[in-house]
Amino acid sequence: MYKKFFITLFIVVITITIFMKLNHQKETNVESKSSLNFEIIETNKKNSIIYSYDDSTSLISINMAFKKAGYALDDRKKLGLTFIMLYLFKNSFIVDNPTDLQNVIEENGFKIEFSADHENFYISLKSFAAYKDKLLETLEAFLNPKIVSEKNLDQAKENILQYLEINKGNANFIVNQKYEEVLFEGTDFAKNPYGNKETMQNITVEDILSFTKQRFAEENFNFVISGNISKKEAIAIYQKIEKSIATKHNLSYITFNNQYQTHKENIEIEKDQIVIKAYIPTVAKNHNNFYKYYIANYIIGGSGLNSILSQSLREDNGLTYSVYSYFDNYNDFSVWVIELSTNKKNYSKAIKLLNSTLKKVVNNGIKKEDLIRAKKYLTGSFDIYFNTNARVSAFLLDMKLKSISPSITKTRNNLINSYELDEINQVIKKLVKPKELSIITAGKLK
Repeated sequence: MYKKFFITLFIVVITITIFMKLNHQKETNVESKSSLNFEIIETNKKNSIIYSYDDSTSLISINMAFKKAGYALDDRKKLGLTFIMLYLFKNSFIVDNPTDLQNVIEENGFKIEFSADHENFYISLKSFAAYKDKLLETLEAFLNPKIVSEKNLDQAKENILQYLEINKGNANFIVNQKYEEVLFEGTDFAKNPYGNKETMQNITVEDILSFTKQRFAEENFNFVISGNISKKEAIAIYQKIEKSIATKHNLSYITFNNQYQTHKENIEIEKDQIVIKAYIPTVAKNHNNFYKYYIANYIIGGSGLNSILSQSLREDNGLTYSVYSYFDNYNDFSVWVIELSTNKKNYSKAIKLLNSTLKKVVNNGIKKEDLIRAKKYLTGSFDIYFNTNARVSAFLLDMKLKSISPSITKTRNNLINSYELDEINQVIKKLVKPKELSIITAGKLK
C-alpha cells in the first residue's frame, strides 16, 4: 500500500517537475524570440544595407536617412531652409506640374514622407513590391529637383511664418525653443530651425535646387528595406538610388559636446497653466548600459499612470493631469527629459515635490516588483510593436544612425531580463541628479 502510494507520489512529482521545466522553457523561448529579423549587407563602397525579409505581405518599406544633413546645417542668414524644403517636398512643389506627381503617388498607392531634425534628413517610402520600379522613378523627382517656382517658394515661406505666428503663445513650443537655445548654446543645434521673416527673405530658388546636391550623398546615405523583396532586388534598389545622389558630403556643423550647465528659468506668458520641462544630458543610445537606463526611466516616469512620478505628483497630490519622462535621443548623445504642467497655485509645490520624489528614488531605489513589471512590459511590447514593415525599417534605421550594435538589438529582450535590482538602482544614481537638473517653464507666475 505504502509502496503504491510512494510510486504514485513519485510519478506526480516527476510530472509536475517536467511540466514546470517545459513551461519555463516555453516562457524563455517567448522572451528570446523576436520578430525583428534582419541582416546587414556590405556594399562595395564601405557602406551597408540593412535588409529584413517578410513574405507574409505584398508590401515593401524603405527608410532612408542622410546623416548630418539636418537643419543644423542651415546658414544663419538663411534659417528655415530645411523646413521650407520639407514643405516643398510634401506638396510636390519640385516639378513643373505638382498635381501630376501627386496623382502618380496616389494612383499607385505610394506613401512618401519627409522629415528632418537637427542632425539628419529622412525619407520613408511604402509601396506594393510589384510597383518598386515606378516608386524609384517617382523618388528621383525628389532626389534631384529640377524646378521650383518663386510662387511656390513664397507659399512655403508664408506657411512657416504663419505656423510661427500661431505658436507665439504656445507654452510647449516656447519651452522647447528655449530648451534647445540654452542646452545647445554655442553649437549649431541652438539655431532656430524655423528662422524668421528676415532669414527667409534670403532663401532663393537656387538654394532649394542645390539643397539635395549638397546634403544627399553616398557618404552619408543610410538605407533600410523590409518586406516581400529578395536580397538581390534590395541591393538593386539601393544601387539605383545611390547613382542619383552625389558622392561626397563635405558639409559640417558644430555639434553638442556635453558642455552642460544647470539652468533655471521661467518665461512669463499670459497662460495660467504652467508648462514645465526638466532635463539633464545622459548616455548615448549606443552606450553598453543604455537599457539599464531605459528600464530606470520606464519605472520613474515612462510608464504613464503607473510611474513613480505619476503616482507622487498626480495620484497622491493631484498637482498635474500628466507627468512623464523620456530620452531625447540624438546620434551621439541623449538628454533625459521630464515634462508636466500645473497651475500657478500649485507650481511651487509641484517643483518641490518633483525634486523630493527624485531624491527619494535615488536614496531608496526601486522595488523588485517595479523591475518585474518593467521587464514584462518592455519585453512583451517589443515584439508586438513590429506588426508592420514600416515599423521594422524605421527601427532599424534608427539603430544604424545611432551606431547601435546589431547583436545588442537582436538580444535586447534577453539583455533586459538579465538585469538585477541592484544594477538598476546603481544606474538610477547616475541618471537622476536632482541638483543638476535644469528646469525651464512657461506661464503666468506673477
